[in-house]
Amino acid sequence: MNAVSVVFLLAVISFCEGSAIFPSPHNLAVQSLNTQYILKWQWEPQTPPSQSVTFTAQYLHKFKIKRKKQDWKSVCNATLDTQCDFSLAQLHYQGTYVFRVKADCAGESSEWAQTEFCPDQDANLGPPSKLQVFRGNGLLRILISDPLNSNNKSMREILLPSLYFYIQYWKHSENLVEGSQFLTTSNNDVTLVDLQSWTTYCVRVRCHFDFYNKTSHFSPVVCVKIEGQIPIWLVILASCLVLAALTFGLYRCIPLFKSTFFPSTQLPASMYLCTAEPGLDLSHLLAIEAQVDVFCEKLEVHPKVVPPEMPPLPHSPGHSHEGSCDSGMYSNGEGSGEQGGAPDWTGGSLDLLGVISESMGVASGQTGVATKQGNPAESGVDSGIGRMVAV
Repeated sequence: MNAVSVVFLLAVISFCEGSAIFPSPHNLAVQSLNTQYILKWQWEPQTPPSQSVTFTAQYLHKFKIKRKKQDWKSVCNATLDTQCDFSLAQLHYQGTYVFRVKADCAGESSEWAQTEFCPDQDANLGPPSKLQVFRGNGLLRILISDPLNSNNKSMREILLPSLYFYIQYWKHSENLVEGSQFLTTSNNDVTLVDLQSWTTYCVRVRCHFDFYNKTSHFSPVVCVKIEGQIPIWLVILASCLVLAALTFGLYRCIPLFKSTFFPSTQLPASMYLCTAEPGLDLSHLLAIEAQVDVFCEKLEVHPKVVPPEMPPLPHSPGHSHEGSCDSGMYSNGEGSGEQGGAPDWTGGSLDLLGVISESMGVASGQTGVATKQGNPAESGVDSGIGRMVAV
């Protein structure tokens, strides 16, 4: 502790000891609402400062005040505040009590300052704890909740049957008083009827207790726009609009439905797997393959012609076999006039028939064939065979 603190404490002690009369708290008052009670007082000495002084607050039933042995009950001890909450003391609402308070300073105490308090007579009444307004067809339904005590219980249990409500309602406007109406009721559920449809009404409620003429503050204002009957012309107009919308929707949806489920272009019968012929292989319709270009060309197939076996021709002395093969001319060596100009098959025809026989699978040893000279039928066969070889 420093020197300044020591000097200050000595000054306070000297002030308390040197004062013949220690000042007491004054201007005691109880601030109350329903069952909440707060005792307040004032204490304003010149010296020392107020934070160096503590206070003690107590209460006692009034009928015990004249007893020699008084059992005062302390609520606040050595508090620095200039108020004390008596709400938790569970005071009887119809009882009368004496509240007192004193100041303490450095072991010295002031005289007690006291006041009387009766909750039933002196406590203020609070507004409804909750207000609900519901709109209807030309009416308003109002639900009012009772004011609550410090234990969150209804004050109606204490003030029954004297508690009732004062309801004020009016059309919404800047001036709340103009055109306002009111009614009184003890019911918590009230319905206001015969109101103007499609109009906003405002409502507020306060509580009354006539035995001690108690009146609470008004609850917060609640404004609601009530409903009414819909005009016939509006119902008809809405019906027409709905019917037009449905008609337009059907007009736009029917073609889409028809084109989807009943197309104008039908698929081939082979595309429908369910109606395909039994035994028909349709696996190629289900497989996805790359496109292949197919080129077709006409192919002529001729029957296999086997030339008849020809007897060997007689050898002509004057025939030059080597010369016939070299020149490719068919002659008999001495003169072809005797045979009427017919070609000689003894030379080049043998080699030609050998090529034909090799291409058609005839044995290479059967090269010795002969035909009758000058026979048109035989010549036709040879010419056909020649065409096949050329092909």
